[in-house]
Amino acid sequence: MAASLLDRMMAGERIEPQVWSIPPLEVVTRLSTDVIAVGDPYVSAAIQYIREHAYEDLKVEDVLRAVPLSRRALDHRFVQALGRTLHEEIVEVRMRLLMRLLTETDWTLAVIAERLSFKHSEYMGVAFKKCTGLSPGAYREKHSSMKQG
Repeated sequence: MAASLLDRMMAGERIEPQVWSIPPLEVVTRLSTDVIAVGDPYVSAAIQYIREHAYEDLKVEDVLRAVPLSRRALDHRFVQALGRTLHEEIVEVRMRLLMRLLTETDWTLAVIAERLSFKHSEYMGVAFKKCTGLSPGAYREKHSSMKQG
């Protein structure tokens, strides 16, 4: 609708001023905008650190160096705030990033594994299947926007 309206205007047709409501086709959440409101400042800081370093071979120990709590204390706070542990949050964020790369790029699994700092694409595939129930290739086939373009 928006394209046809613009086309008509560019062709010289006079369009009466009015409010045109055009609903989006879809909303895509990015890691940078996927905000979780968490009241705990340590959990919030850890989540921010995880998202900023999601492309790295991120370990719980890396987050603990950035947040001045013990693993047990931070895990307890994570479970209280999010219902999952710090490690589960790291896996969740990395798997969402992997899903996005599978559907928005045509990169090979080896390239994606390298970009996400997995040592082997096979390990990435096993972790992904455990999380989603699908292999990366099957997930891409089912959800990819690349096949439409």
